Amino acid sequence: MFRWLVRLFYRKKVRRIESMSRALQMIGQKDLRGAGAMIQASRPTEFLEDLQLYHFVRGRYHLECLEFEAAECHLHAAFALGFRRPAIYLALGLVKARLRRLGEAHELLELARRLSGEEEEVRILEALLKLIDEVRTGRARAGLEVMAVEAGARILGRKSRVADWKKADWQRILDGAVFPEDAPPEPTDEMIVLLGFWLVERHKGAWEFGLEPSDLAVRVQDVAFSPLHLIRSVRAGAVSRSELESLPMSAAAPRFYEDS
Repeated sequence: MFRWLVRLFYRKKVRRIESMSRALQMIGQKDLRGAGAMIQASRPTEFLEDLQLYHFVRGRYHLECLEFEAAECHLHAAFALGFRRPAIYLALGLVKARLRRLGEAHELLELARRLSGEEEEVRILEALLKLIDEVRTGRARAGLEVMAVEAGARILGRKSRVADWKKADWQRILDGAVFPEDAPPEPTDEMIVLLGFWLVERHKGAWEFGLEPSDLAVRVQDVAFSPLHLIRSVRAGAVSRSELESLPMSAAAPRFYEDS
């Protein structure tokens, strides 16, 4: 009887490991619907190693879905349970970078680079570390300025620095480039950058950087506001254009807990 139970548990363990491996492949192939279903169906209960792998794969899944807070939660759970493969340092580093915690991201990605034995993965890690370094040296902000100036030249008919735009200029830019009537379904990088500069100029804010324009935030009096979230909120009617002048706390972050 005991040997039969051991064989049964072993077979279940192997099937779960195979399921998690298949889920990782599906994540890499962008089959997120299939990966999510497989992860949910393969949640382990008996083995610590299975729980480590489960939380790691689920963290990777949420990362691919751009659900960074959920990804961070599961990856930290895998780490706390003893998962120490180089892949978790890479995944956690990416999550921290997308959440604009670049100091933590740099430490994790540097550790992943030292531990990784795959040449292609090392090249990716070096590229990510270089992007973070661009924030430190100011090149990232300069790139945003170039994008904003080019958009301003198109809307205003003249090329000028963002700092030189007057209130009437900003009104034309917001109407014509950030909240146009023919806006695409998802806010563009240009829209995000322009609203970010408006927050910096109008509310005396300071940029916070991630890896992508969609990660950008502007800190105003110790509260970070995401231009992407603000644009989506205005479109959905959750925040009015006039409320952008006062920036209520309700505009500060997506409703992560309510929607989870």
